[in-house]
Amino acid sequence: MFVNTSSLWKITLGENLKFNVNPSFTTSPAIGTTIPGTIYTTTAASWQVVGNGTEFNPQGAMVTTTQIYADRTEPVTYVWANRAEDPTPRIDTVSSLIFCTLGASDFRNENCPLATNFDTGSVNLVNLDNSTNYEVTVAQTNDWTTDGESATITKSNLKIKYGANDLSTSASSFWSGTSATATKNIAFNHDANKNFNIWLNPSAVLPTNLLGKQIESELTWMLSETP
Repeated sequence: MFVNTSSLWKITLGENLKFNVNPSFTTSPAIGTTIPGTIYTTTAASWQVVGNGTEFNPQGAMVTTTQIYADRTEPVTYVWANRAEDPTPRIDTVSSLIFCTLGASDFRNENCPLATNFDTGSVNLVNLDNSTNYEVTVAQTNDWTTDGESATITKSNLKIKYGANDLSTSASSFWSGTSATATKNIAFNHDANKNFNIWLNPSAVLPTNLLGKQIESELTWMLSETP
């Protein structure tokens, strides 16, 4: 059944599962092999029980391919032995938020243009525990600047918002929940009722030397555990 499955690095078997014959689980690869589709590498040429750990920080016993298919009375998950360099739950990567080219007409009648990569951007979490509740928050933490110019546009005059939440004044909850796996990709558009948009103060006087240039502000993302 499992002959030559060289990319199979995780196996979950249900309780009381029995194999009539040897299913031929493939031996785990050499130390330092990258786990397919991840940034993690193996720390031993062995399969390991996840146990109280996670798929990228297993805590159980090392096992042979023969032990993997032994009769059992409980569910179990095996992975290639590996250990995260930093096992702390964290935000691994976040896509930049892009609004593209905007002019005064885009803000008329209190219009708030949407981020152009709202359907493709995402936040990636790693080292999660499947029994823990997490929350990701986001806030706009800097004014708008551009290289080579000292002039700025204050974040209070050009606000990034998530739905109706003003990120220039306080952090907003972006996502909360649990994850069945140690990694989770949260799309910017995961909540159909919210989007990232930008608001311009109609009374603001913008520095002329910033017009026609690419400007940047900063978003700060935080991952925390929740009760």
